[in-house]
Amino acid sequence: MPDYRGAEHSLNTGGVASVGIGLVTDVIVDESSVYLDVEMQPQGFELRAKWAPMYAGKNYGIYFPIQINDQVVVVLPDGDPNGDPVAITILHNEEDNLPSEALAAPEDIWIVAAPGRRIEIKGEEVTANGVSKATIKAVQVNAAGSALTVLGDLGTLTVWDGVLTGRSLDPFTGLYHYSLGNASTKVRAKK
Repeated sequence: MPDYRGAEHSLNTGGVASVGIGLVTDVIVDESSVYLDVEMQPQGFELRAKWAPMYAGKNYGIYFPIQINDQVVVVLPDGDPNGDPVAITILHNEEDNLPSEALAAPEDIWIVAAPGRRIEIKGEEVTANGVSKATIKAVQVNAAGSALTVLGDLGTLTVWDGVLTGRSLDPFTGLYHYSLGNASTKVRAKK
C-alpha cells in the first residue's frame, strides 16, 4: 500500500471529514468487500477506498460491477487519506453518460444495465398480513430487454419478446396450469 503522507496537506482538514472526486484505477473484490484504487482529482495522488454499497449484510446486499475509469465520490471520515477512505457513489461524466432512456423521460425511475449484463433480484418469503403466500426465488431480466422471468416456489412466469408464458401451481387442486403451453388444461377449484 503506498504512503499518502504527501497528500495530507491537500485534503487533511484537521480531523474533520472531507470529500473528493477521483477516477477508479483498479477494482479489488474479495469475500468481505470491494476495494477501489482511486486517483484523486485534481490532486493526482492514489488511495485505496472501501466501496459503500446502498445495502449490505451477511450474504445479502446490492452489488453492481464498478469499472476502471468510473468517477467516484470519496469520503475521508477523519480528513486523512491515510485513514479509512470510503467511496460512496459513482458519477456520470463525459465518458459515462446518463442512459438515453433517462434523458427521454427524466421523471421516471430507470435501472439500465450495460449490454450483456443480467439484473437479478433474489428474495425470500412473500407475506401478506403475516400469512406466508409464496417464495420468490429470483427475478431475472435479460439486459438485451428480451426476457423477464420470475422464479418462485409456486411456478415460473416469463415474458419473452412481449409474449407471456408461464406455469403455476393451483393451491386448491395442486395441479399446474400453463399459459400459452397446454391450452386444454382446465383448472377446477372447490371451496
